[in-house]
Amino acid sequence: MTESLELFNELKIEFAAIPKASRYDHLKQRLSSITDEAERKTIEGIVIFLEDSGMLVSSTRPILIAMIHGIRTQGEWHDRLKKFLENDNSITVVPIKFGFLDSISFWIPFLTFLRSRKVRHVTKEMRLLKRDYPNHDLVVIAHSFGTFLISKFLKENHDYNIDRLLLCGSIIPENFDWNALPNFPKKGNAVNDIGFKDIWPVLAKTSTFGYGASGTFGFNTHTIENRYHNFSHSDFFNDDMFQNYWQPFIKKGQIVQSPFTSERNTQNYFVSFLGLFQGFLLIIVVLIFGYFISVSYTHLTLP
Repeated sequence: MTESLELFNELKIEFAAIPKASRYDHLKQRLSSITDEAERKTIEGIVIFLEDSGMLVSSTRPILIAMIHGIRTQGEWHDRLKKFLENDNSITVVPIKFGFLDSISFWIPFLTFLRSRKVRHVTKEMRLLKRDYPNHDLVVIAHSFGTFLISKFLKENHDYNIDRLLLCGSIIPENFDWNALPNFPKKGNAVNDIGFKDIWPVLAKTSTFGYGASGTFGFNTHTIENRYHNFSHSDFFNDDMFQNYWQPFIKKGQIVQSPFTSERNTQNYFVSFLGLFQGFLLIIVVLIFGYFISVSYTHLTLP
């Protein structure tokens, strides 16, 4: 007992001269250098006590991945990524599913209450993650409509911090002001994976309101890294992408550059031109519909 108290006092003196973030590594080094089994068990007991009491935080925290899918799907790619990472005990993968969202609800701006309902569901799930995994680094991976949902969540929940953000097939507006969000990850911890052949973000922008084409053109800010691939909208979910680009970012926050980013050609002119007009196609449809309604009404009222 006396030896344990002496050892505990020694550690207290050592800790006073060591930054808090380095104490865990210091204990691990000390444990590895101890040959006496009784002394090693004593220190191990102290480490467990300090961890359980919250006085000691590991310098390498476990990782929690929250995945958010898009419309007209149940997020089948969630299972692929989970299987790819299942052998890493330091990573927990949790899908956030909001149910099936049909194209009509996605496109018609008058049905924004349906979008809001999905935002509320994701908000509830994200809050539960913080409750259930308080000591994890949180990495959010979102695709398509899931990118819209996470942008709304971060904008409405400034007290909620995430450690890393990975977007793909994004339909968030290109000029979205990430810098205005106090809870947005610092530069180098946010990536926007772009499909050069992905036309869907452009169609989402030009056919309705509230969405953008950042999944085709990228964001207009240096705060988030735009990384281009020769992909269509749902080509991101394969083992090569997981291995070469997503895994380094998930584990270490490392952004591996895609060769296609510098090698790509100029975007198709028609696609670029179409992407200039927010809600253009919807306005045309409404005008045409209104014209036919007025013509029909005129014929009905003529004697």
